[in-house]
Amino acid sequence: MSTFAFVRVGSETQSASVSCSRFRRALCILLMLLTCATADTATAGVYHYRGYSSYSRWNRMVAAAARAQRAQLISSLQHQVADAKSVLKEATSNELTSEADLKAAMSRLDAARDKVEASHTTTKDAGKTLRNIEQELLRDPKVNHAYIAAQREALGKESILVKVIQQVLNLPAEYVAVNPGRQKMLAGLSSSQLEALKSDPRYVTADSDWRSAVTAVSKVRVELLESDADWQDAHKELLAAQQHEKSVQKERSVAGHTAAAQKNRTQSLQYIAMNAQNVINQGEMRLRQLGSHP
Repeated sequence: MSTFAFVRVGSETQSASVSCSRFRRALCILLMLLTCATADTATAGVYHYRGYSSYSRWNRMVAAAARAQRAQLISSLQHQVADAKSVLKEATSNELTSEADLKAAMSRLDAARDKVEASHTTTKDAGKTLRNIEQELLRDPKVNHAYIAAQREALGKESILVKVIQQVLNLPAEYVAVNPGRQKMLAGLSSSQLEALKSDPRYVTADSDWRSAVTAVSKVRVELLESDADWQDAHKELLAAQQHEKSVQKERSVAGHTAAAQKNRTQSLQYIAMNAQNVINQGEMRLRQLGSHP
């Protein structure tokens, strides 16, 4: 081998040696990278496992809490439904009794109303009978002499009173013609005119005489009527009819209050039963939604 050849071979050998060193260095670097990557992967796996484990444990805790809450809600709903059913049963039972009581109360009220109507008719008829007897007595010339005389006296006193009013107030004749009689004449006067009359002695005397005459008419009338046997009987019947009418009116009032109270009680029981049924319906629907049979 020539010297040149040796040198070449040596150069190639040296170049190969250098190349091998570079390859080993690159391989080491690659292994290091792979090792780091593996370590990172393992670490990542550990972290991933730990995160999944924590998430699962939290989910189990949430699920357990939800199940407990659901069970508590179901138990509460079941108790509410049971209570509502008990209330509904009692309200329905009482409602039936209340409706029967209401029917009886309404029957008593109707009967009381019929009694009031009948008694009112009786009172009306008794009053009509008494008035007819009174009219016959007051028109009978055989017995009404004193009454007719008293009436004439009262009419005379009224005429005097009207003239006094006209004189005191200096009223025109047209006013007296338009307002005949004491009552109409006084109704058309002003407050100052009425005060003037009350302060005038002429009016005071005439008014007092007229009032005495009217009182006498009433007295004679009563004496005439009370002296008749038929009138006395008719008067007693009227008083008895009026008393009976007051009594049955009181019964009707009591029956009306009783019926109204019973009606309110029945309506209250119906309202309670309706609300209880609503609670039952809503509670059972919610239980079905929760997967529980009512």
